[in-house]
Amino acid sequence: MSDATHYLSVAHVVGLYFEAMRLAGEQPAALVRPEALNSAVHRPRAAAYYGGATRTEQAVELAEGIAGAHPWVDGNKRCAFMSMVTFLARNGVLVPVPDAERYLKVASLLVELVAATGDERETRKQALVNELDGWASEAGGE
Repeated sequence: MSDATHYLSVAHVVGLYFEAMRLAGEQPAALVRPEALNSAVHRPRAAAYYGGATRTEQAVELAEGIAGAHPWVDGNKRCAFMSMVTFLARNGVLVPVPDAERYLKVASLLVELVAATGDERETRKQALVNELDGWASEAGGE
């Protein structure tokens, strides 16, 4: 794997949103907070630069940012999940496909993270990072 991290752009995330909605059999909703989406997409870079975040931590920052920003009327967590998985795949983490059980576990951890408050938020974030680190170690990554 290259040392360069491959970040998603806002356009990538918008495309993933449309794909997530298509896969769910739903019509895409309006993008109501484009500035919040832009900010969420840049969270992984900031986490790496200012906090030395690993790629899995950056992926979680991206997902948490998208889900928490609510840039669309509907489908934010679905887009967050797809963006997180795509970020990992673009950065050499072997994403288990089609492993519905593992996907469901990660999706559940993401939902728990978004719903958490206070100290519980960091605990939930770490649980999601740990699960994704399992994917990375299987792929020979971080």
